[in-house]
Amino acid sequence: MCGRYTLAKAEPTKAALERLGIEIAKDASLPTRYNVAPTQTMPIVRGGEKAELMAMRWGSNWRDKDNKIVLSINARSEKASFSRFKHAVKDRRCLVPADGFYEWDRSKTPSVPHLFQTTGGNPFWIAGAWDEQTEEFPAGYLVFTTAPNAMVGQIHDRMPVILTDEMARAWLQPGPLTGSKIEELCAPYPAEQMRDTIVGPAVSSTRNDSPECVQPPKPISIEDFRLE
Repeated sequence: MCGRYTLAKAEPTKAALERLGIEIAKDASLPTRYNVAPTQTMPIVRGGEKAELMAMRWGSNWRDKDNKIVLSINARSEKASFSRFKHAVKDRRCLVPADGFYEWDRSKTPSVPHLFQTTGGNPFWIAGAWDEQTEEFPAGYLVFTTAPNAMVGQIHDRMPVILTDEMARAWLQPGPLTGSKIEELCAPYPAEQMRDTIVGPAVSSTRNDSPECVQPPKPISIEDFRLE
């Protein structure tokens, strides 16, 4: 589903942005985030004639057929060309910088959070799209998901679309993408280039946003059972 991610390494992220030709002011700062959650504001790279870095809210609001407000934080890449987000995919594609994402193993009780990263722990790009601000709703972005690779598939049936630098440039180019090109870009990221770390329960609460979120669970000590 990709409902949480990390952007914890500011300097490597700046270097990654520079590789894409994104201009960053020398005194500009990127947030250090260990537990990014929907409706929070994060940096994205907005495509077009000239790609630019900007802050935007995670989540795209819209009204369904019953006029109820819906918040979409992700969408299936397989339906990108003909879903309600087709116009955003055509004209408003973006990249979401990240260096990890979480999924929960819900076969366990309580659920066990897993942090998925590239093998080197380096920043990567999640394919996304954004909606413009309206009189009713703020501007917002969502991320695209794809079928899981062998590693993520042990925990969840979806994973975010992770792009390399070359793929990211293709995603950002102005103008529509063909259905075959979207399919090519949105293939599952190779499992052999990823690592999976079980982390502690801190990340399960959106109130927590500290290094503890990305750390393995603390071992249980006999002290934990000692009566006062």
